[in-house]
Amino acid sequence: MTQSKLRRIGSEVLKPLKKVVEKAVAFSVALPWMILILFAVLTVFFGMKTTSLKFETNIDNLATKSASEIKEIELAARDFSIWEPLYLVLVGDTRKLETWQKIAQTTANLRKVENVSRALSPLDSTYITLQGFSIGNIPVASAVPSSEGELKIFFDNLSRSFDSRFSVSSSGDAVVVRLYIRGGLGSRGKKAIDGIQKILQDEWGDGGYYLTGELFLGYSVDKTVVADVMILFPLAIAVVFMVTILSFRSVSGVLAPTLTVLSTVVVTLGFMAMLGKPLTIISAILPVLLIAMSSADSIHIFSRYREEISRGSQKRQAITQSMSSMVLPVVMTSLTTAAGFGSLIFSSIIPMKELGYFSVFGIIYAMLFSLLAVPAVLSSLPAPRVDIAASRNVEEPFMDKLLYRFSVAVAKKRRIVLLISIAVALVCIVGITNVQFESNLSRYFRKGSAVSRGVTTFEDRFGGSSLLIIAVDSGREGGVMTVDFIRALGEMEKVLDGFDILSRTSSFHSLVGSIYPGDLNQGQITLIKSGVGSSGVQGYVSKDSSKAAIHTYIRNTSTREISRTLVRVERELLKVLPAGATLTLTGTPRVIQLHMESFAQSQAVSLLFSAIIVWFIVSLMFLSIFIGSLAMLPLLFTIVFSLGIMGLTGTPLDAATVLVASISVGVGIDYSIHFIERVKYELKSGNSLEKASNKASRTAGRAILINAITLISGFSILAFSNFLTVSAFGILMTFTMAASSVAALVIIPAILNSRRLGDRILKVFLRADVKESRQ
Repeated sequence: MTQSKLRRIGSEVLKPLKKVVEKAVAFSVALPWMILILFAVLTVFFGMKTTSLKFETNIDNLATKSASEIKEIELAARDFSIWEPLYLVLVGDTRKLETWQKIAQTTANLRKVENVSRALSPLDSTYITLQGFSIGNIPVASAVPSSEGELKIFFDNLSRSFDSRFSVSSSGDAVVVRLYIRGGLGSRGKKAIDGIQKILQDEWGDGGYYLTGELFLGYSVDKTVVADVMILFPLAIAVVFMVTILSFRSVSGVLAPTLTVLSTVVVTLGFMAMLGKPLTIISAILPVLLIAMSSADSIHIFSRYREEISRGSQKRQAITQSMSSMVLPVVMTSLTTAAGFGSLIFSSIIPMKELGYFSVFGIIYAMLFSLLAVPAVLSSLPAPRVDIAASRNVEEPFMDKLLYRFSVAVAKKRRIVLLISIAVALVCIVGITNVQFESNLSRYFRKGSAVSRGVTTFEDRFGGSSLLIIAVDSGREGGVMTVDFIRALGEMEKVLDGFDILSRTSSFHSLVGSIYPGDLNQGQITLIKSGVGSSGVQGYVSKDSSKAAIHTYIRNTSTREISRTLVRVERELLKVLPAGATLTLTGTPRVIQLHMESFAQSQAVSLLFSAIIVWFIVSLMFLSIFIGSLAMLPLLFTIVFSLGIMGLTGTPLDAATVLVASISVGVGIDYSIHFIERVKYELKSGNSLEKASNKASRTAGRAILINAITLISGFSILAFSNFLTVSAFGILMTFTMAASSVAALVIIPAILNSRRLGDRILKVFLRADVKESRQ
């Protein structure tokens, strides 16, 4: 786009837009109570809707791009009727009779819990054996062992069971009970898990039992999301409230951002509930995100209003003057922030797309509230008590002094400042190369949490905790029931046993081996087939015997390691795959791999799109591609800084931290816009570029710092989340917002005070002023 075309578009769009908004603001100032009642009604209406807001924790519904692939792997697993249980590890000495009696009693009690369909302990195991020319399932125990002799017989029978290696730890200090829950992660399932935990706590106590499995992971995610929203949300509001009190020490200065925050969050969440959209592990941060973001415009407006009052303006005049100068910056910063979040709409991660939609909605609503309701609030309240600098010889506030001295120092040491900025950026670019992606939900929890302890305990005693299923399709009905195919399954088992993070591998081959330990012949297979009928074999063979499943369990490790392993697994299995057969990797580990790929692609697309849109909006606002590019420099520095810090500290990009760069685009540019707009305003007042820059540092810089402190305070609350990923996101955002505000107050003044670039900037602004005066 050419410079002249940009100016034409700007003059055709911005001037009418500013006039429309100014008329709306004038109406708000004239009839403040009407505007306040309107927004109050909206807030109450949507507030009533929030009671129906739900939570969604199903990781299969995370990605759109991988939706077809996920459907494919779900269909492949469905052929084997595999239903992942809730795994319960009971810790005790299995050599003692009382341990088994306690296990039996607990299992019986768990079966009584509503919506527990089955509870299977090692005492409920069976072993397959030949009985003449037929196959039978024999219980390993007809009753709970009551003597040492019965206990020995039980262990002998259990050793023949195909489940023996999956039910009692090799050290004999723990057993696994498999619990099958009706209702999944619905209200029935959650209630059942609550009841299960109560019984276990009463009978086994802390350290005596551990729960794990995909069902418990989803349950824990749901509980954590609810706890975070209920605790962190009001805490974040309180923090923002305190920051505004300390910053402005004025009723109107506190109420303006606080009311903006409350109304924005309530209306946005109510709108989500009205559309039937749930909070997810990603969008759960939306309330705190909106608390931090929606206060920005009202803070800048009140800061400018306070400045006008300090000059001696009357309240109504101060409001009008403040809003006249702030309309364009508020609209443009809201649009750029919306563009940053709006880029998430193009993500292939479903909850991220929804976060994009509703964050944009919230930002636009906060803009409207700031432009209409904030002037009404200021009109309805007494003017803040400030010293009127125009009539009194008052000492300049400490913050203004500090910002002025900082601005002068930056101007004098501009070359050093720019060199340091470039050096930091280069170090961060190196760090970016080390950024990893993480989509394994079990690693989102802190060490020491119930999820972490459950996974660790289970894997220490029984191997991997996440089921990976390799579905092998022979291509024809009955194709599995041949000697060659079953031997091929055995070869595949050997391949899988060669991977360090895989364990407890089993298939129809190992099941057959438990019945016929020697060489297999077709007659034996025919006997097995007739014995099992058409119902399939324990999830290993499909009903029509055309497909077989190999089960293996993968240890809890990084997404990168899981992804690499799955790629190698598929490659190695294809080497021993029978001719004409195909294979599909299914299960949660495969879903995790697909999500990791979606995260990586989503981040790149989101960043590119949002950066281009933001650059265009800023260039349009200042009617200059050059100024638009200048405003982008602190933003680009912030993005490089945030991603670099992640790489240098080993913080992965995951469901929450993947948002950092996109948010940085939307928020970081706001500081540049406010600073450059203030420089432009001071130039119009007849100041030199150097003085305009210094004045902007004291005025816009003050609002930028207050806004940054508010954002940092709001985001820092997330550091207390029980989710490790949300906690990391909160910490990263505090550093990112600090870097963004400092970059705007350092990089732009350093460039403005550069003789060569400063002259060009001055010419651009002067040309724009001449054009505006002619119009």
